Amino acid sequence: LALTTRRQNFPPTATFPSPSFCLVFRPAAGQEKRQVLIEIGSSETLHNLISANQFNSTNVGRKNWLSALSGAALQPNCNKEGFNVRAGLSSWSLRARIGFLGNNEADCITADTHIGVGLGGMGCGSHFYRMSAGNGRFSDAPNCSSSTAIAAAAFVHVLAQ
Repeated sequence: LALTTRRQNFPPTATFPSPSFCLVFRPAAGQEKRQVLIEIGSSETLHNLISANQFNSTNVGRKNWLSALSGAALQPNCNKEGFNVRAGLSSWSLRARIGFLGNNEADCITADTHIGVGLGGMGCGSHFYRMSAGNGRFSDAPNCSSSTAIAAAAFVHVLAQ
């Protein structure tokens, strides 16, 4: 993805034929940008996918999410990904507006790791945290918590007809 190509701003309710949504993670200066490409379908808008606060699955895949951030880590189970991803029903559950959850147990209810954009949930102890973008890791990390915050940008990619 070349970030220098022509860009156009569209209203959040715009609908495009067969678009893909690209998250570009921007690491510290001197490091290479990395991206995750998400197919969203022609009948959806990003606004509807995000604002409805309903889970919508994606098929980016664990490997692609992990490759988006240098040094990222996810526990091996759960593997739930998409828009409005949430580990459990409680207000303390780990969540991602767009992202991927991992867990050491064979369920998603008590997920301890996540990667993506719009992260939040109860970390170690009793503090609730929010992170714009990055990789949150709890329980299996030294001192209970290890997180990597990073800047991210979102682009809609539309193929010319």
